[in-house]
Amino acid sequence: MDRATWLEARRKGIGSSDIANIVGVAPAGRGGSLGVWRSKVLAAESEIPEELAYWGNEEEPLLLRRYQRDHPECFVLGPTLRVNDWGRTEYVDQEDVEHDLVTHPEVPIAMASLDGVAYVGDLLAHEPIEVSAILECKNVNAYARGWGADGEADAVPEHLRVQVVWQMGVTGWHQGVILALHGGNDFREHPITWDPELFDYLLSEAVQFWTVHVEGNKPPLPENAEQARMMFPRQTGETLVAEKDSRLDALIWDRVQTAALLAEGKASLDRIDGEIMGRMEWHGTLETHLHEKAATWLAPEQGRSNWKPVAEELRSKIRMGDEKWKQLQDQHRAKPSRTFRFSLKSE
Repeated sequence: MDRATWLEARRKGIGSSDIANIVGVAPAGRGGSLGVWRSKVLAAESEIPEELAYWGNEEEPLLLRRYQRDHPECFVLGPTLRVNDWGRTEYVDQEDVEHDLVTHPEVPIAMASLDGVAYVGDLLAHEPIEVSAILECKNVNAYARGWGADGEADAVPEHLRVQVVWQMGVTGWHQGVILALHGGNDFREHPITWDPELFDYLLSEAVQFWTVHVEGNKPPLPENAEQARMMFPRQTGETLVAEKDSRLDALIWDRVQTAALLAEGKASLDRIDGEIMGRMEWHGTLETHLHEKAATWLAPEQGRSNWKPVAEELRSKIRMGDEKWKQLQDQHRAKPSRTFRFSLKSE
């Protein structure tokens, strides 16, 4: 299917890139369960950075070809790699890619799109073809954490292990390998162990999410303040009273205690910083005894501009009246946004 059809089909189920968000192991900035709900119900676009996604797509056929080179007993196929009439694999241009979507035989909302599949057998000899492994391609930052050495099984960040276990469970093919290119020049293979208990848990969470939030058209609770601001940009002016012993009542007091701990920690940091700065005196940089940079205390070459008096002076020079001045202010005024301030303090 073409990309537009594929994207529409993905809205009708939970894919391998969704499940880590639903169970709460996806990296920050991927939208969480609320992002999944928005993509299914509101057709919102993915929150993966565009540049990262672009290079991931471009590198995918290269990683698949590398795996095939290192495993000559297999041949590899995928949306970006196909077999020609002479039995050789060839690249597929991004605009010509045909996407596949596999669904679970018993739970149709469980879906998976595969980057590639390694097979054993001979296509030209019409021998039986068997699946050797699901292949998942990743473009990885050179400084990314959570990765092991080449060939180390399951030595990947948890959200990627969850993704591949989901693909295994949906397809019924219980061998998977993550192909990762670190920093553009460090290729690693990481076999992923089939975990049926993990898949059963993921499947139950996916079904519950789909039933309650997608079919029930009920967005999940925001996982951070940024998501809450996005969901509720305006207020009604009414007051909400938390019921005794309710979850909201407990959250209020959790917030009070956490704020008290943070305030105590901030005060401690301020005292430590003050003593460090006092001992630095006029020095601009501080290093440890191992000559590792620990701190800097520098002044900028120029101070920050204070634009308000600049604007007032320009106004007086061009003799702008009060009404026109107000219009100019309104023209450049930012849209109002809600500000959350928690006022209750710990005794």
